[in-house]
Formats: sequence, C-alpha cells, structure tokens
Amino acid sequence: MNPAHIASLIALAGFGCVVQSTFAHGARPESSAGGGAEDRRMCQDALADEQESILAVLRGVEAAFSEADLSRWLSFFHSTYMIMAPEGVIAPSSENEALTLLRPQMETLRARGYARSELNRATVKVLSAATALASVEWIRRKANNEELERLGGTYAFFKTKDGWKIVMVTVHPSTTVVELK
Repeated sequence: MNPAHIASLIALAGFGCVVQSTFAHGARPESSAGGGAEDRRMCQDALADEQESILAVLRGVEAAFSEADLSRWLSFFHSTYMIMAPEGVIAPSSENEALTLLRPQMETLRARGYARSELNRATVKVLSAATALASVEWIRRKANNEELERLGGTYAFFKTKDGWKIVMVTVHPSTTVVELK
C-alpha cells in the first residue's frame, strides 16, 4: 500500500464520518464528526465524493444490464463476488462461468419483453474508507416504457485501486429496500 493511500485512509478514519443519503431526494451526507466546522465540511465532501462514486457504479450497472452487455456488467464486480437471488446463490470463479449462468436469465427477460432497467431510488452508506453498502430499487421496462417489474437489490462494495467494486448483491422485493441510516 503506498503512503498516499495510507494517508487518505487515516484521514477518512480520523474524521469519524458516517454517511447516509437518499439518491432520489438528493440529500447531502451527514457527519457525526465532533471536530470543527472545517473538519465536518472536509468529511462531508469526502463522503459525498465516495457516495457519488458508488452511484456512478450503479449507473454503470444500469446501462450495461440495459444493453444486455453482461461482460461490461460483470466489470463492476470484484474478482471475487456472490449473487444471492430467490433462485439460488452463485459465486462464479470466472467470467466464463458467470456468463454461462447469467445468459439464460437475460434471454428469459428479453423473451418477456425486457428492454431496459432504471435505477429508481438508492440509499448509500459508506462504512469505512474501503467498504460501503447500497440498497436500490430497480424498475425493469419494456420497449414501450411499460413497467415489467420492480425489484430490490442490496449491494456490498469494496474499494480497490480501480475504484468501488461490488462484492455481494442480494436480489429481493422492491418493498424491502433497506433505508440505510
């Protein structure tokens, strides 16, 4: 680990920040830091940047899945990850294995008229400099914009040298999206 990375981890940890924000409402992160106004502002800015980085990953997931580009979709995942869904749990050991498992689901969706996904709402909580959670509601739509279905997903993220990566996602009903506070 290089000295700049260590310094940024210490700086973030030193602020003692906790962030919770709702994407749909555009809320700003809140700080629980006890320092002065400057420390709180720096903490809020750093956490807002991390939150926005995580939301950018989710927007990338949205675009790649909408385009049925499963290889690009998988690029948002860590090299080791797990997907839990009502149908079961997968923890593929390679991209080829993941594509073999995921292509039939995409084909089934397309056969039902699936055209695109829409990130409807998301809450993000940065837990540390390297870990975060997000809980989202996705709307799947047909080509005519008719709603096909809604579903929830709760994601665990890990920050790598290449940015935030998904290490776990659990698919669940949209009614059980977690409000991260």
